[in-house]
Amino acid sequence: MTDHPVKAAPANAAPAAHISPPPIWNPFKLLLSWLRRWLNSIEIEGSRQAGWICRLIPTSCPFERDIHLGSRTIHIPAFCRINPLYEQIIALRLRASDYLANPLARSGTEPCQ
Repeated sequence: MTDHPVKAAPANAAPAAHISPPPIWNPFKLLLSWLRRWLNSIEIEGSRQAGWICRLIPTSCPFERDIHLGSRTIHIPAFCRINPLYEQIIALRLRASDYLANPLARSGTEPCQ
């Protein structure tokens, strides 16, 4: 049996490349990205649809509250921004409101309030 000496790497050799693990398949992130694309792709096609969207999506967070207990006030902040689809939902409501506010697209309906 012959012993082979272990050769040391030269001092000027490049360090070994850091190998990162493959990305983890996350079905939740895939679903969220699909939902974001779907919400952004919705086109407002009529004043009836735009009015329905404006009635369905509130202008402010429905969970934000001020609770008065005697002389004290407890403020419950809006948690809507925690929703991962918040930006897309608000953008959809804005598109519907813009559709209703546009006099050329509107047919006698009131804009969102």
